[in-house]
Amino acid sequence: MQGVTRLFLLTPGGSEQVEQVWVAVESARAAGVERIVRLGSLQAQDSGPTTQVERWCQMTEQMVARSGIAWTFLRPTWFDQDFTELYFAQQVRSGLLLAPLGEGRAAWVDCRDVAAVAAAALTEPTHEGQAYTLTGPEVIGLPEIMATLSRVAGRRIRYYDAPELPQRLFVRYILSFPARDVDAMLELTANLRNGYLKHLTNDVERVLGRRPLSFEQFAQEHAALLRK
Repeated sequence: MQGVTRLFLLTPGGSEQVEQVWVAVESARAAGVERIVRLGSLQAQDSGPTTQVERWCQMTEQMVARSGIAWTFLRPTWFDQDFTELYFAQQVRSGLLLAPLGEGRAAWVDCRDVAAVAAAALTEPTHEGQAYTLTGPEVIGLPEIMATLSRVAGRRIRYYDAPELPQRLFVRYILSFPARDVDAMLELTANLRNGYLKHLTNDVERVLGRRPLSFEQFAQEHAALLRK
């Protein structure tokens, strides 16, 4: 941290984030860091955290807020890039996504918009003490998403609303999540299944002065990753 004045704080989403953020914040405070931008997670309901991951994220935000360092919190919804590089990517490349997600309707957001907001929060003086909920410009579901991905990839990519067990095994043994974090991840997918992530915000537009990138634009620009 020596010589650092502004810190973008991103950790894995599992249980280890609590200890990692504590160590990072203590190091930042000792080194005289002036601003922290913390990437966390959208909370599904206004009543506060309802899943373990949301509770971990809230704990880490509290650590940052109590550090005495100026802060900005970013709370994105699920990412467009989950289909090409992250959580669902391996199954999408195989042409078949099996997951207990129902319609999977959410205000999916492009990671590039999240990055642009983070850059603004790190470099502009007007974002201190702000918490931004970052969503895309529209609510879309997995049937629409699969149709779009199939079209731009030039091949059929299917989705089946499967029981929980295949997803549990995939998360544990293919994605290699620690056993203690598998239940927490499936809680998050339940939020998606139950339609808790459908609210839109204008926070991306407020910060960047433009609309968020659409899923259609994302798919067109990432088509090559879908053809592998």
